[in-house]
Amino acid sequence: LVSGVGVIPVVGRTGIIGLMAGEVDLTVDAGLTNEAPVSVELLDFTGRWMEDRLLTELQWQTSLEINSDYFGIERTENVSEGFEEIGREKAAGNSSEETAYLFEDTEIYKSGIYYYRLRQVDLDGSFEYSKIIAVEVIFDDVEEQKISMGVYPNPAAHDINVDLVVKRPASFEGGFYDAIGQLIKKVDKQQIPAGKTTINVDINDLPVGTYLLRVKVDDQVIFEKIAKTN
Repeated sequence: LVSGVGVIPVVGRTGIIGLMAGEVDLTVDAGLTNEAPVSVELLDFTGRWMEDRLLTELQWQTSLEINSDYFGIERTENVSEGFEEIGREKAAGNSSEETAYLFEDTEIYKSGIYYYRLRQVDLDGSFEYSKIIAVEVIFDDVEEQKISMGVYPNPAAHDINVDLVVKRPASFEGGFYDAIGQLIKKVDKQQIPAGKTTINVDINDLPVGTYLLRVKVDDQVIFEKIAKTN
């Protein structure tokens, strides 16, 4: 208060405070804050390895969402090397009720510890990160990977199909070799899921002749003789 000036409080409103130039009153609370309102309240974020399904299951819940756009799911094997986004889940937008989310990471092909975090993005593009969680993945490496392969048509003029059946997810790569063992055409490396996968390979650029198709699935190698025709 300034001497001689009275303040009459009004319910629901801030009273008038008079101060002289340079005067400071630290007892006055004007009700202002520099903290931005929370757009999403995350209750929990957990993950677990589902050995029977060969995937990581991630779950999280929110109790409040304001103008939320989506959750980016990020993963890494080494936190110091940074995270990579592996998927997105659409957010509720605006909600004052508990909302549950589920994401399944099926792109894992070896044992190890994987780290996950959520990148919560609002409609205006602003974002914030969740805590980081760790999930230990254990494949049954004792049991040998079982593989079966079929190639058709053979002979072939334009393309071939490579049918692969594997017991668990695996890495695949291949190549066509001539009679003296020289690599003529490479088949790009890729990951294949458990079960049956058909890979189509264009062979139009191969000269007419007989080739040895070498296929490597994880650490196992399979050969198939291929005849290229006009």
